[in-house]
Amino acid sequence: MANESEETATRSREVLQPNLTLGVWLLFLGLGGGILALYYARIGYLPDIEWNASIVYLAAASIIGGGVGLLLALSLFLPGYIWAEVLICEPHLAGVFCFDEIGLEPCLRSVLFRLGLPFGAALFVSHIALKAGVLGYTLIALAVLAVTFFTMRERFRKLLNSEKEPTPNTETSTSNIETSRRAFKYAGWFTLSVLLNQISMFLMYRLSGQPSGTNFVILTATCTTGVLISNLVVATRHHRFPRQALVASIVAAALLLFTADRFSPLSLRVMGFFGFGDNNECNLVLTEAGADIIQKLALPEKCPAAAPNRVCGVEILSKVGTEYFLSMCTDPGPAGQKCRLRRTFTLPKTDVISRDSLDRRK
Repeated sequence: MANESEETATRSREVLQPNLTLGVWLLFLGLGGGILALYYARIGYLPDIEWNASIVYLAAASIIGGGVGLLLALSLFLPGYIWAEVLICEPHLAGVFCFDEIGLEPCLRSVLFRLGLPFGAALFVSHIALKAGVLGYTLIALAVLAVTFFTMRERFRKLLNSEKEPTPNTETSTSNIETSRRAFKYAGWFTLSVLLNQISMFLMYRLSGQPSGTNFVILTATCTTGVLISNLVVATRHHRFPRQALVASIVAAALLLFTADRFSPLSLRVMGFFGFGDNNECNLVLTEAGADIIQKLALPEKCPAAAPNRVCGVEILSKVGTEYFLSMCTDPGPAGQKCRLRRTFTLPKTDVISRDSLDRRK
């Protein structure tokens, strides 16, 4: 049975190794493509893609997916991977987390109660602390890490003592030192898994526009549950079935992205970093045909009278395809408030000569 399991794991690694680069790129491309799909669904526009320029859009999707994918990996995959490699299959702890003594069949219940619940508690407290601001979150996160480390060190010390066979009195001192060192090591790795998740959580919270109210409560419950389940699957399946662990984390990432975009402007914020929408206003210099289109659309005039053939104060929502998809505020409302009414329209790229906007670099 053990030989069959080892052969299965070896075959899985042999299948994954030659295609690792391609698999990572496809994963990033899928995540980036998903974010782009969510973004275009939000703005209500489906562009006509030019196939001769599709390589540019593939590159953009890969870059976006790579950045978001790495953040999600910090919370959905790496903690469970650390548990599997350092804790669950550790010979000194195999009898604690596994049915057998050689660590080939992890016990889900043991992993859940001994690792999952402390991890979930730290995750929940850290998520609530996001509302305390940057400084508040940093202090609370550090406190959570300290409590996690000392609590888990004591738990691991007790587990090691319970698994340790009786030794003569002359060896008691050496055995206690070894137990303390191992407990420190295991608690350190577990605390690192919590830290990685805190970093990912904070960055994703800022990236999604810092949701509040009911949306924040829903996202807290969803993220805590999804991250915990994903890491439990990774921790218990990684050694024998690495592809299952990877697929579980990918599915969890897709569900969390969809949920986060449903209850926060995640896709809008991501695209805003690349200059699409999100109050990134610009002015366009048009051809005679382009100026004629603007006139026929009866859009409000925001450009100075001495600047003909221009349209000012527009946001570019999409550059994909043969047309620009633009947005303009047509009813700004009272001073100091957000625009009350916006109109969207398209302009052929051939009718846009140039554009100018504020330099966003600091």
